[in-house]
Amino acid sequence: QKIDNPALAIEDFTSELFLDIDFAEAYYSRAEVLRRSGQYLFALNDYEQALKHKHREPYLTHYGKALTYE
Repeated sequence: QKIDNPALAIEDFTSELFLDIDFAEAYYSRAEVLRRSGQYLFALNDYEQALKHKHREPYLTHYGKALTYE
């Protein structure tokens, strides 16, 4: 994500989820990349998954969802 390559970032976060399906931070991070790359429906789904799996900062997840709807 830091090297500004959305495809690789999405691949990395997805790989993390293969290792731990309950990893809320990976859902949130992937949602952020998806939102920035214009894949809004996928981003919304990942924000929901982050909330479902108890992301440690739910206000960020809600904010990301709001930005996606905007």
